[in-house]
Amino acid sequence: MMAESLNLVVEQDQAGLWRVTSPNIPGLVVTGHSRREALSNVDGAISHLQRVERFAGIVTDDALRCGA
Repeated sequence: MMAESLNLVVEQDQAGLWRVTSPNIPGLVVTGHSRREALSNVDGAISHLQRVERFAGIVTDDALRCGA
């Protein structure tokens, strides 16, 4: 089975923090003091969102296919 690609948007705000979001995963917002730090936190944030969705009983097939 081939994994779907994950689109990430990486931006730096006026305060200098880096923010990562994804149109593939609603609610994903990750920040860091450097671009590398923000990107390195993405996997943990996705895992956290999955746990929250499972707890709430709202896991979708799309969320699982994205490798979340």
